[in-house]
Amino acid sequence: MIGWIMALRNMLFDSGLITQHKLRDRVVAIGNLSVGGTGKTPHTLFVGTLLSQKATVAVLSRGYGRKSSGFRRVDPMDSAEVVGDEPLMIKRRKPEWTVAVCESRVEGAHKLGALQKPEILLLDDAYQHRQIDRDLNILLTRFDAPFTKDRPMPVGRLREPQEGAKRADICIVTHCTEDCTKEAQSELKKRIAHFTKAPVFFSRMRSNGLQDANGEVKAEGGKALLLAGIAKPASFSAHMKGLYQEIEFEDLFFSDHHRFSKKDIRSIIEAAKRNGSRIITTEKDHARLPRELIEHPSLAICYESIEVELLEGQVLFEKILNDKLRFSQAV
Repeated sequence: MIGWIMALRNMLFDSGLITQHKLRDRVVAIGNLSVGGTGKTPHTLFVGTLLSQKATVAVLSRGYGRKSSGFRRVDPMDSAEVVGDEPLMIKRRKPEWTVAVCESRVEGAHKLGALQKPEILLLDDAYQHRQIDRDLNILLTRFDAPFTKDRPMPVGRLREPQEGAKRADICIVTHCTEDCTKEAQSELKKRIAHFTKAPVFFSRMRSNGLQDANGEVKAEGGKALLLAGIAKPASFSAHMKGLYQEIEFEDLFFSDHHRFSKKDIRSIIEAAKRNGSRIITTEKDHARLPRELIEHPSLAICYESIEVELLEGQVLFEKILNDKLRFSQAV
């Protein structure tokens, strides 16, 4: 049913029966066809960092999971409950960027434009939010769960049919592992080509080590609680255990964007005490941990800092950004 509804909606947009709002800014939308777990926030940071070398960048997000409503400009001192964990993570990583949240992308874009008039507006998780016209559509899909093997909800995990990939200007296959050989890349490119003519790139997450509020933390052996509330916590766990083999981890997982209750906080503290009072988590989770944990006097909390990197094709990727966004020189 969802597939049919989205197909009809897309047809109305494609035919012009539903009007798209054209902004004065250059607009880049980053998103996916599936529900969660493709690395939208790290890729928003990756693309935004490249573009910020050419122009002022602002990010607009829905602010999923926040308790507030309406338009709000994100401050690094905000809580995830107020602005959402992903926008807060972006703002703390890039304090010089303007980051805002709003349920209505159109309202948010206009209010953001009145505040700053950014030269480039990044729409985070906005592949299906077609009310705003965009200059560049970046579609993400996971290497271990490509949209080509999925189906629309409720049978599968796609928000819309696979044919929605035709709107992409760039497709990035994310979370590539050692299994992502040249042969595997070639085969996946062939499958993706059935749905879109967009050039396909492959990316992986590079670790920048462990960080806390004061900077880099040295990875020492011993025990640690591995805390994660993301879409694919098992993948994060396998990654961390491979990266830090000297650490004995105990896993504690919650659902994506989980709001920690008082009971959860007690459980986390008890689990941490079993593991030397040390907690290692994701950067996104760290942005939304309750103050009771962050300020707990006996807990040592840090997170893995990650960066996106393309396996190859960086020059071509930047050329496409340049051409689509009408820059006179390569980004």
